[in-house]
Amino acid sequence: MSGTATIFWFRRDLRLRDNPALVEAVRSSKAKVLALFVIDEEFCSAAGPTRLAYLRRPLQALDGSLGGSLVLRHGEPTAVLLELARESGARAVVATGDYGPRGRARDERVAATLAAAGVVVAIAIVGALAPDGGPAVRSISVAAVQGGGRRGLSAGMWEPGPAR
Repeated sequence: MSGTATIFWFRRDLRLRDNPALVEAVRSSKAKVLALFVIDEEFCSAAGPTRLAYLRRPLQALDGSLGGSLVLRHGEPTAVLLELARESGARAVVATGDYGPRGRARDERVAATLAAAGVVVAIAIVGALAPDGGPAVRSISVAAVQGGGRRGLSAGMWEPGPAR
């Protein structure tokens, strides 16, 4: 994966530590990693106010861990990712795999749309433990071959230190 930036699409794994897909995004990026969380309208309509309020805390903690650079956007993930890729010049999106039927269907839509725009989508299939005892990326499925608010493209660019 190459380009000016890579988007790491946070979904369920709202943490920096022990996140093999994030490590893969950092390892494979030729430039910076842009941290993104999409508040999916479909999720919001199905979730009650308690669940949405619960989500606020881990997002605030993640944003704090990133020095305030988490890009938070509302909308349909395909449209949000395409827009952010165009704004940032990102040529790749990396995320942890979602194994449910809705998640897989969403990932296929995202990959097809972004492929048409020349953006690679890589879904990390997290497997068992690595030799050092931590979780391992079993494989990276490249779903498409190359060919929030509004804050932060400059503030939202994140260059992490070495993986721990």
